[in-house]
Amino acid sequence: MANKSGYNRSTFYQYFTDIYELLDALENDLLNDIKEDFLRKKSYRCIRFKMRSIVWTKKNIFWFSMPF
Repeated sequence: MANKSGYNRSTFYQYFTDIYELLDALENDLLNDIKEDFLRKKSYRCIRFKMRSIVWTKKNIFWFSMPF
């Protein structure tokens, strides 16, 4: 995943201990975005897309750890 993103593995490990910590950070960011969307009364479609993104990422975490 680090190679695909253009970053060195050591750079990744400066910020995250493993891929699961990255997933937690992404999930927290999306949940905070959803909270803000509710406060701003954004469309349900936008909020639903973000929720589905969290579910999809959790179900497909193994793709992030595969070498490409």
